[in-house]
Formats: sequence, structure tokens, C-alpha cells
Amino acid sequence: MAQRCIVQTVLDADANRALLESQDAAERDRERRRKEAKVAEEKKKRLDFLFC
Repeated sequence: MAQRCIVQTVLDADANRALLESQDAAERDRERRRKEAKVAEEKKKRLDFLFC
């Protein structure tokens, strides 16, 4: 019984680590998209200024 509890604890820890890694990756992706959108917006503003 104790061995089953230990195994479950390890499995829970692995699942938690995987979830945290997934959340970290998602946050990095969101931050990258924010930066890309900001750069694109600044580029658009410069082009609009040049061609108006």
C-alpha cells in the first residue's frame, strides 16, 4: 500500500512538472507573439507615415 502511494506521488509530481512546463511554453509563445505584433505595428506606422 505504501509503495502504491509513493508511485502515485511520483506520477503526480511528473504530471505537475509537465503542466508547468506547458504553461511556461505557452507564456513564452504569448510573449513572442506580443513582441511580433508590436514590431509589426511600429513598422506599419512608419510605412503609413512615409506614404501619406
